[in-house]
Amino acid sequence: MAEGQLDLDWGERRQVATFEQANETSELIAGFRAQLETPETVFPSVDEAARLVEKWRGTPGEQPTVGIVTGCFDLTHPNHQYYLTIVRASIARHHAESTGVAWDSLEVAQQQAIMAGDGVKLVVSVDANDLVQGRKGQGSDFPRPINSWEQRAADVSRFTYPVNLQGERYLFPVADAVTIHTIRADFDGEGKPPSGDLDVIRAIGPDVWAVYEESWATNLAAASDYGVEIPMIQVATNNSLINPHTGEEYGTTDTAKWITQGVEHGDA
Repeated sequence: MAEGQLDLDWGERRQVATFEQANETSELIAGFRAQLETPETVFPSVDEAARLVEKWRGTPGEQPTVGIVTGCFDLTHPNHQYYLTIVRASIARHHAESTGVAWDSLEVAQQQAIMAGDGVKLVVSVDANDLVQGRKGQGSDFPRPINSWEQRAADVSRFTYPVNLQGERYLFPVADAVTIHTIRADFDGEGKPPSGDLDVIRAIGPDVWAVYEESWATNLAAASDYGVEIPMIQVATNNSLINPHTGEEYGTTDTAKWITQGVEHGDA
């Protein structure tokens, strides 16, 4: 080929190679997308989640402490991940102390090992779409949830937390299973619908229920009224985000307003 002449054959060869590579990887990409959309740890049926808990308890070896936490998890952000990591650590502490181990006497590496071990299992039950709409979107000018239950559950299933084991850093899933709860079975149709998290707790039978501090009194009263006796852990943390422009805290509800109403960031 003369100097300065374009190598048109090179372009054709590159196009063919790219096309062939796309064909070779299409099955891989399709499988990856399927795994993202329907993670193996997400159970749309509470009965399936309950059977998994039975399997955990029927496995020889250390009997796990099964904890449950519930929430909406719409428009997931890092503080949701942080909150669920604290929940898992709280369940690990409960597990250790129920076996006579003083949690505060352990090194951080030992605490992390308990969090990541078979003795701790966390089930996250995500609010169904109708429950979120009834409790957060009712009477408002913007719809909730922003994301469907399937998307929110998949997001939660992908949360991880870091653990250092023998000098190596690993990432472990925060939730061992993600399921769903809807409006409580005894709802009479008046006012805001009560959450059906206690229905899920009855079905799954966890050892401990982790409750966000702002919901503590409400959930304590609801459990008593509903006849559910279960140890409860109060989890204190801040799920809010910080507006980088104003320095003010904001939450998912504010974000939903900005998205659906076009409200200027920080003015809601």
